[in-house]
Amino acid sequence: MLFGLLALASLTFPIPALADDTTNYPWIRPDNWLSQVIVSPTGGAGSGHIVVDLLLEKSGQSYNPCQNSADTYYGACDGGVYKVARYTLGSNDFPYGIFIDNSNNNLSHFWARRVGAIFLEVYPYSVSVPAPLDGYRLDPGACNCTVTGGFQVIINDWKGGYSANIGSLHAMDLSDSDAGRLNGFIKRNGSPVMQDDVNIDWFGQESTVSRTSTGYPVQSFASWPTNSDGYYTSGPVLKGNYHIYVLDKGANRKVECLGINIKGTYDRLDMELAQQHFGLDGPGRQCYDRQP
Repeated sequence: MLFGLLALASLTFPIPALADDTTNYPWIRPDNWLSQVIVSPTGGAGSGHIVVDLLLEKSGQSYNPCQNSADTYYGACDGGVYKVARYTLGSNDFPYGIFIDNSNNNLSHFWARRVGAIFLEVYPYSVSVPAPLDGYRLDPGACNCTVTGGFQVIINDWKGGYSANIGSLHAMDLSDSDAGRLNGFIKRNGSPVMQDDVNIDWFGQESTVSRTSTGYPVQSFASWPTNSDGYYTSGPVLKGNYHIYVLDKGANRKVECLGINIKGTYDRLDMELAQQHFGLDGPGRQCYDRQP
């Protein structure tokens, strides 16, 4: 599930602009690269991938160039995100960190000099698969395995091109005391949706310092589509409040909802796509229709 980090930006940073261009954002530092100092995460199958994305910022506005195919330098992106970094069991995959450069694919975009924040979405694999396949799993019934949850790391401060030491991030599973899980079934006019018909992205609204070896703050993150019977799950995530995005691919509709509270590992929330905001409205929640 490779998902660009435009979504969480609306919580932490100014509202992102969808239609803009890199050339409208100034250089704000002299560096030729930025390094996110991190070592390979642990937990799960010991391997996984990290989606790397970025936000440019100016005057109360932010922008993700890799989510705008019309951007002057979109060709420097990797399928709608900046890059994907993979890690494997027992390897030191990032000896010098994960880099943001000033050029990629022969395009000199100078993003290292323009960027305001870097996002790392960590997808630990629950099952071992050969590269470049994706072993990210959230449903133990589907993979007959102990599933592990993902995290998001936000970096917006560098010294001499280097971030603070993020260290090693340890993935969580459902047996952890601080783990929760949201799951349920999604229907359209009373009938279950099918495999991959709907995708849900979860962004934790609280940080924890207990999951990294250096105490660097991270937030829970998950992204997963529906199963063939309309079932969905967040997999293991930290207990607390969540900001979710639900994308109905068939109808090309998207709903954003804040204030989804996860208290335990058996929390259930069903959805009906024919209803307003997919039936997600409720006490303490704020839900909105959004552009897909």
